[in-house]
Amino acid sequence: MTLSSWNSFNKLRQDKKWASVMPDGLTHLVNLFRARHDLASTLKSIEFEPEFSKDTTRAYLAGTRLLLSYSAGEALIKALRRFKGSKSLSVTNWVLKAPELANQLRPLAQVAANRAEYYSLSDSTKKKLLHFSETQDADVRPIATALRHIHAHGGLTARKMLQNDQDSTSAALSSGFVDAIEQLSELILKRCDLEFTKLTESISACMQSE
Repeated sequence: MTLSSWNSFNKLRQDKKWASVMPDGLTHLVNLFRARHDLASTLKSIEFEPEFSKDTTRAYLAGTRLLLSYSAGEALIKALRRFKGSKSLSVTNWVLKAPELANQLRPLAQVAANRAEYYSLSDSTKKKLLHFSETQDADVRPIATALRHIHAHGGLTARKMLQNDQDSTSAALSSGFVDAIEQLSELILKRCDLEFTKLTESISACMQSE
């Protein structure tokens, strides 16, 4: 998935007014975002030596891609903060509505909430996970945040992702759950593209007003 507004952004930063109008460091932050977005969107395989099973490899790939997709969002937020001069912006403020995906992920959210202390999830994240798991809320952002944290800190292993033990941390993360995690990554990347397009449009309007 390429950034739909990348060419437009490139044209803007080649404008002679860029240096005098845009805040210092914005180009660097956007480049960091694009690099992470490209990495997440083009990661299609992962190899281990000695080889893991096909299911195990796919599970680790899904978790790693989610981690990279989420971090692409965090990198974009840094660029948005620099442009807008606001520190209140955060990926955790995003709303990612996906009713069908939410229903697939609700059982996982329940188990993650039950093991929140073990995984060092914040009280706020636990509260949002419980709300998500116990209602028909279609916003999957809370579970994305939780899975990103758990995988980054080593809790979401492939073995737990693929087992059918309801007492396990990952709550029977069968191949169906791996599918859902893959969809979650795509949703985050699409939101990144949308927010980057909005940033590009705001930059264009700012430069035209000068």
